[in-house]
Amino acid sequence: MSQLRETAGGRIASVVHLAAYYDFAGEPSPLYQELTVEGTQRLLDQLQRFEVGQFVFSSSMLVMKPAEEEGARIDENSPTEASWDYPESKLDAERVIRQHRGEIAAVSLRIAGAYDEDCNSIPIAQQIKRIYERDFESHFFPGDLSRGQPFIHLDDVASSISCAIEKRAQLEGFTALLVAEDELLSYGELQDCIGKQLYGREWTTVRIPEVVARAGSWVKNALGEDEFIKPWMIEMADDHYPLDCSLAKRSLDWSPKRRLSETLPEMLRRLKEDPARWYEINGLGEPPTLKDEIHSPPARPVADVASVHYFGHNPSAWSQRIPVCVLAGVAFAIAAYMSLYQWRLIPGVWDPVFGKQTLDVLDSEVAGQMHNWFRTPDAAIGALAYLGDVIFGLAGSTRRWQYRPWMVVLFGIDVIPLGIVSSVLIFMQGWVVGAWCFPCLITAVISLTLVYFAYDEVWKAFWGYPSDAAEESAQAIVTGRSNAMWARTVEVMLACWLVMSPLVFHRGAAETLQWGIEPIAGLVVLLLALTACYRPLRGAHLAILAVAAWLVIDGYLAVGGQVDPRDQNRLIVGLLLAMFAICPSEGSKPPVGWRAFREGVASS
Repeated sequence: MSQLRETAGGRIASVVHLAAYYDFAGEPSPLYQELTVEGTQRLLDQLQRFEVGQFVFSSSMLVMKPAEEEGARIDENSPTEASWDYPESKLDAERVIRQHRGEIAAVSLRIAGAYDEDCNSIPIAQQIKRIYERDFESHFFPGDLSRGQPFIHLDDVASSISCAIEKRAQLEGFTALLVAEDELLSYGELQDCIGKQLYGREWTTVRIPEVVARAGSWVKNALGEDEFIKPWMIEMADDHYPLDCSLAKRSLDWSPKRRLSETLPEMLRRLKEDPARWYEINGLGEPPTLKDEIHSPPARPVADVASVHYFGHNPSAWSQRIPVCVLAGVAFAIAAYMSLYQWRLIPGVWDPVFGKQTLDVLDSEVAGQMHNWFRTPDAAIGALAYLGDVIFGLAGSTRRWQYRPWMVVLFGIDVIPLGIVSSVLIFMQGWVVGAWCFPCLITAVISLTLVYFAYDEVWKAFWGYPSDAAEESAQAIVTGRSNAMWARTVEVMLACWLVMSPLVFHRGAAETLQWGIEPIAGLVVLLLALTACYRPLRGAHLAILAVAAWLVIDGYLAVGGQVDPRDQNRLIVGLLLAMFAICPSEGSKPPVGWRAFREGVASS
C-alpha cells in the first residue's frame, strides 16, 4: 500500500477487485472465507487511508435465486440465494462491501459465466469434451433440457468494467448490476450447437431421473474416476437464469457485442485444428488419440510416426459395451429367476423345451454340492456374476482401456474366464446330471456372446495390440520382444484348466473334498494373476507360488506308488504355475501402442 500511495499520491479513481476462490470440487474450503470474504474486507480497510472514488467488485450471477415460474425474468430486485460455497462467498463479500466501504461508492457486477474463443469456461469446456469424445454420458442430462444460464464473452466483461469506471460519478452508494448476454441458450440448445459444429448433426440428449444420475456420479467418483460432474451439481440441473440486464445497460451505457452461439464455431474450429492445445488451455489433460475420435491431425509433428500404432477402432467404445450390459442384464434376470426357485420362493421354473428336466438340474446333487460349498444357490452366484458384468461394463469412460486398465481387467475377470467355465459346465449338464435346462442353456449362450463382445477390449488392455495382430504378438513372445503380460495370460489359462479338471478326471461321491481342490485352486490363481495387472498390487502373482506349492505337495503325496492321472494333473500344473509365477509382469504399464505414441510426442 505504501508503494501504491507513492504512485497514486493518495487518490485513486477506481479499484477493480477480481480476486476470489473458485472450485468445482464441492468440498468445503476455508479459502472461500479467507480469500473471497476476508480478503475483500482487508482490501477495503486498507483503502480507507486513500481517497478512492469507486470500488468495482466482480460478483457472480449465481448469487441470484433461479427462476421458478415459466416466463419469469431475474433482475437486480429479484431474491438472492446461494446454493453452494462459491455464490455464498460472493454474497458474503457483498455484505462486507456494504459494511466496510465507508464513503467509497461500490459497484458489484454480477457477471455470468465468461468465455472466449479458446473457451476458458469450465462448464462449457466439459460439455464440449463429452461430446467431442462421444462420451456415452453426453447423451443424458438429469434436468430440464429447456433450461439454462447465460454466458458472456471476456471482451464484454472487460468493456462492462471499463464503462463502470467511466460512469463512476453517476454510480453512488452500493450498486449491484447483472452483466450477461441477451442470448440464453438452454442446455439442449447448447448440446445441439456443439453437435452440429463437430459432427454436422444435432446431439441426441435424453433426460434421466435425478436419482439415477446421482447414483451414477457417486459410483464413478467412488471408483476413482476423475469426474467433473459431482452429485451436488445434479441438484442444480434444473436451475434457470433468464437475466434482465437492462439496468446495467442503462446505468453503464453498455451492451454486450458478442454471442455464445456466434463464438462457438470459432471455439470448436480451434479444438479440431489443435486438440492438444485446446485441451491444455482448458485444463482437460490429453485429448483422445484413437482414430475414430480425432477429427484433425495434430498441429505439432510427432517424431517417428511409423512407430506409433493407431488402432482402427476404440476398444472401449459404448457400441461394444452396451450390448454386453444389455445381454448381461437379460442373463441376470434369468439366473435370478432360477435362484428364486432354489430358494423355494417360487414353486417351479418354466421351461418350454425340456419341461421338468430343469427342476432336476436345479435340484441335482451337483447343485446341492455347490450350495453347500458357497452357502448360496449356484443360480444366485451366476446372477451375481452377470450383475457384475453390467456394473463393470458401464464403469469408466471410452478411454478406460488406456487410463483404467485395472477396470478392464475386472471386467475381463467377470466376463471371459468365468463365462467360459460356466458355459462349459452348463453344456456338460446332460452328461453329468442326465438332464437339460433350457434357461441354463440360454445363459450359457449369452455368456459366450459376452466373451465375443468383451475379448477385444481385454485383449488390448493385456497385450497392447489390435486383435488382428495376434500372430505378431505371438512372434514377439517367442523372440522375447514383447512387453505383454504373457506369464499372467498363461496363468489364467492354467486356472481355467484347474476349474474344469473335475469334469475331466471324475471322482466318486466319497471324494467330495478332493473334487473341490482343483476348482478352488483355479479360482485363487485366476484372481491373483489378474490382480497383478493392477499397478499397486502388481506383485500379487508371486502369491501363486503358495498355491503351486500346495498343488505340488498334495499331488506328490497322493501319487505315492500309484499312477493316478488326477493327482499327476495337480502335480504338473503346480510345477508349471511355479515357473510362470516367478516371471515378472509388465501389467502396470499402459498398452504398447499407447506407450509408443506417448514416447513419440515426448520426443517431438
